[in-house]
Amino acid sequence: MSTSRPSDADLERLVAEQRAEIRRLRRHVARLEAVVAEARQATLWDFSVYEQLPDPSWVAIDRDTADRLLLSLEDVDDWRPWRSTLERRP
Repeated sequence: MSTSRPSDADLERLVAEQRAEIRRLRRHVARLEAVVAEARQATLWDFSVYEQLPDPSWVAIDRDTADRLLLSLEDVDDWRPWRSTLERRP
């Protein structure tokens, strides 16, 4: 069984493709890092527990939507500040 060696042109083409893919992935990761950084610094406050209303600078977000957002960010973020998870209040 003999295997043929790829030509130099084929190798150069493959290397160029891989470099382009690496550049694309690095740009994608940089964008994700910016989203994760902003979400990590965002303040989510469940004011219903304290029976208070935030001032007009706050924007309301549906609790289920916020949960899904944070779960999706967890999938793309390797930052783990705590060893345990936070449980939602009943």
